[in-house]
Amino acid sequence: MIRIQLVALIFVANGVVSQVAQACTCVSMTQAQKFARADVVAIGVVERVTVLDSKTGSTETLLRTDQTWKNSPADHITVSTDGTCAVSFVVGRKFLLYLKRIAGGGYAADRCGGTAKVEDAKRALHWLNSRKERSSERKR
Repeated sequence: MIRIQLVALIFVANGVVSQVAQACTCVSMTQAQKFARADVVAIGVVERVTVLDSKTGSTETLLRTDQTWKNSPADHITVSTDGTCAVSFVVGRKFLLYLKRIAGGGYAADRCGGTAKVEDAKRALHWLNSRKERSSERKR
């Protein structure tokens, strides 16, 4: 009986370990590093999310861009995301976007690059806005 419980415990532990191994792990980056790494930094409102593969979390999301800090994209952009670090875009919500250009003319985003719901990105928004203010002060 003890042997059966031990075997069951090992299977459960292996399942937990394999799930933990699939969790999103990001290299720590400063706001400046995230900004430098991105091709576009903007706020976008999610208009449509299309699930391409539910197993990988692969989606294609249409967003309307509002405010931009780096390389203004078109008014509407398509953003792809997938894998364990995929962004969970929600229709109607605003997101701070740190985007990389991809082949085919769209963009890619993930949580490690800094993309987040606006309400969860206060620190990044403060940094971006203070950067913008410093930039406009130099132009005067």
